[in-house]
Amino acid sequence: MLKSKIYNVFWITLAWTFISMFQYLIGYSISVQFGYQPLGKELLAGWAGGLVTGVTAGVIGGTILVFFWERWLRSKPYGWTLRNILITYTLAFVFISYISTLYFASNHPNIELENNNVWLVALKYSFQPGILIPYMVWLLIVMLTLITMLVNDKYGPGVFVKFLLGNYSNPKREERVFMFMDLRLSTTSAEKTGRRVIFQFPQRSVQACDSGDSNK
Repeated sequence: MLKSKIYNVFWITLAWTFISMFQYLIGYSISVQFGYQPLGKELLAGWAGGLVTGVTAGVIGGTILVFFWERWLRSKPYGWTLRNILITYTLAFVFISYISTLYFASNHPNIELENNNVWLVALKYSFQPGILIPYMVWLLIVMLTLITMLVNDKYGPGVFVKFLLGNYSNPKREERVFMFMDLRLSTTSAEKTGRRVIFQFPQRSVQACDSGDSNK
C-alpha cells in the first residue's frame, strides 16, 4: 500500500514538473513576442526556477493529495473535506510559491536585493496580485489530478485516460476478472467493528492486492 502511494507521488511530481516547465516556456514565448528575450544567466535562472517549482509542488502537493485528500474523500463528509482541501491547498501554494520565489530572487541577475535581504524580496514578490492567476491554474491542475486518481482507484488504472480518448464510445469485448469474497462471521464482525469498517474491508483488500502487499 505504501509502495503504491509513493509510486503515485513520483508520477505526480513528474507530471507537475513537466507542467511547470511548460508554463515557463509559454512565458518565455510571450516575452519574445513583446521583444524581450532572456539570455544567459537570466534564461538559466528561469528554467531552474520552473524546475524547482515543479519538483517542490510535486513532492509536497503530491504527498498531501495521496496520503490525506484521497483518504478524506473516502471517509469524511464532503463539506468538511472540500473546506479542508481548499485550506491545505492554499497553505501549500503559499509555501511553495515562497520557496520558488526565494530561489528565483537569489539567482536572477536582474532582481535588485534590498539591503541584500533576499527573504524580504521573495516575500514581496510572493504576495503580488498577479499570484491569483497561478493560484487558480494550479487549483485546476490539482483537482484534475485528484479526479484522475479517484477514477483510477475505483475503475482501474488507465480507465480515465481511455474514457477521455473515447475508447468506450463503441462497445467491444474485453476480459475481466471478478473476485467474490465470503466473509466468515461477517454479521458478528460488523456488530463488533461497526458497519463502516466492515464495508471498507473488501475495498482495502483489493487495494492491498493491487499494491502487491500480501500482509494487508
